[in-house]
Amino acid sequence: MEGLDKIRSELYSAGIVLDRERKNISVKKTNSGGIRIHRPRKLSMSDEDIRDILKEFRIVNAEVFLREDITQDDLVEYLRGNAVYVPSLTVVNKVDMPHSREELMERLRGGVKNYVLVSAASGLGIEELKERIFSSLSLVRIYLRDKSGRIDYERPLVLRKGGVRIEDVCRHISREMLSSFRYAIVSGPSRRIGGEQRVGLDHEVYDGDVVTIISRN
Repeated sequence: MEGLDKIRSELYSAGIVLDRERKNISVKKTNSGGIRIHRPRKLSMSDEDIRDILKEFRIVNAEVFLREDITQDDLVEYLRGNAVYVPSLTVVNKVDMPHSREELMERLRGGVKNYVLVSAASGLGIEELKERIFSSLSLVRIYLRDKSGRIDYERPLVLRKGGVRIEDVCRHISREMLSSFRYAIVSGPSRRIGGEQRVGLDHEVYDGDVVTIISRN
């Protein structure tokens, strides 16, 4: 899809890399010794190509550590230092308009991996779009329950996914709650056998968990 390719190209020129993760690369400049490369056994790039790219960035003495397979683009992005890696979701609107659905699907399969079909006019696919956006943001919704037993489902605590613990929940509520913490009661996806569990600060919470914080006060 030509229009989509142009958008991706313009974003890349601005330092926004879509649908790829940052590679495990580090370069430590030295005062002498030339370019020494520490690399895995299987690497798509040759040492000569790596040295040529480094020299383009005026790096002639350095320790280069490559801990996984990389491409030339990966190394250039690292050396530029301004790349931001984000997932993308392509939204195709007006799918209820008269056209060949088979042709549309064929074009999408040819170059788009992550997409959703919607119609802003009829509402088709809008709920799926909301869920896909939330999923792509890698967020965790924690529902808080107060001492009276009321669960606030309207205003969950939203945190970035990746090892979210009870300690993080307390810290985002208030630092005073963290200092006066006794224990927490958790129910939901993080409880493998169901029911409620009394946990400490190190317990990892999942999206959809219900948490009650018990403090010393």
